[in-house]
Amino acid sequence: MEETQRQNLVMSFSNVLRTSALVGVVDLQRAALAFSALLERTPDGQPLALEPLYDFLLEQNAPEGPVREVMVFIKSREERFGLKMELPPRLAALSEEERAKLVAAFTQRGASTGTQSGKQVDPSKANRRPGDVEEALPQKDDFGRERSPGSRVKILGVVAGFLVFAGIVEVVVVKATAPQPPVVLSLTDPAGLPCVEAKGSNRSVICRVTKAFADSTPKPVVDAKGAVTAAAARSLGYNRVMVFSIEDSHLRWVF
Repeated sequence: MEETQRQNLVMSFSNVLRTSALVGVVDLQRAALAFSALLERTPDGQPLALEPLYDFLLEQNAPEGPVREVMVFIKSREERFGLKMELPPRLAALSEEERAKLVAAFTQRGASTGTQSGKQVDPSKANRRPGDVEEALPQKDDFGRERSPGSRVKILGVVAGFLVFAGIVEVVVVKATAPQPPVVLSLTDPAGLPCVEAKGSNRSVICRVTKAFADSTPKPVVDAKGAVTAAAARSLGYNRVMVFSIEDSHLRWVF
């Protein structure tokens, strides 16, 4: 990927972050650098796997809800990014309706904050509360008969019941897919990466090495050591190793 294209993609991702609920929660510049590193390591023509970025944001103690919104939103904008993307497995399993709700929530936030274009809001409805009854509801049914107030109450009751049920289902799903707390690991193979600190989180191993090692070690040596550490991580049930320099927390490599 050309440097100019990568910079444009990083800028677009930064704009998405500034629209999201992650503002003030995570270091947006660091998250943009993590995205840039993933772009750099993704071979041309291959889809960008978003799971390392997803795990990175959770590792920064970001709430999973906003992170899910960001992941699903940028996936929905593949054409604008000009880049194919792969959602993390737990998000790829969401239905189209569930994804659409996450995208709508993200888009609505952008429209309300002015950071993203949205639909024009009717001034007469701007101050309407969520519980208010819509005055524009049709007063006749499909057969031209006057609809009684009781029928609207029944409809609202059914809708309310459905929303309560949907909320219960969502709570159950969120609890089932909630990220597990990091687990301290011991990866001491001398042939592998010299992890000063290693933690397992959400099927990824976070390995922190010294900045001196990251800056001075030739890439073939790093790749060889990374392969050893990645094999050890897979034996423990983890899918990948994300390597950060411990002094500045920059994402250096993903294996």
